[in-house]
Amino acid sequence: MFLKRYGIVLPVLFFFLSLSISLHATSYQPKEEVVYKNWDKLGESSNHIDVFGRVIKCTTTNQIHLMIFNESSVDQVSKFVVEITNPVTQQKFSKEVSFSTIKATIYKAECNSDASTNVLKIDLPEGYDPTQVKIAIEFKS
Repeated sequence: MFLKRYGIVLPVLFFFLSLSISLHATSYQPKEEVVYKNWDKLGESSNHIDVFGRVIKCTTTNQIHLMIFNESSVDQVSKFVVEITNPVTQQKFSKEVSFSTIKATIYKAECNSDASTNVLKIDLPEGYDPTQVKIAIEFKS
């Protein structure tokens, strides 16, 4: 009697339970991004270019990502030097950035962004603690 009453229910219940578990397992993916420091304004040039930066881990690489906003009413080239300091060791390195911008447009580096924003990504060398790095910029024009 038990088998007649619940004979079909148990296999159907087991099927939906196993389907639910397998869907959950296949939909889970480890997060590829870890944000150590979110977007901070690094500076604004005299010709109205705003530069922001963040420290992030993309898959296995710690990086500085830059975001540029041309708040001007004209297209222009943004030129600046980014200096990254490791406060633990006082080591520094810098990168010169030259980036063409269209008026009233934001350009933002992302882990999966296309190659056009690769100049806005800076890999951190080994030994630089991503939670401690300091970022400074100096505009060139």
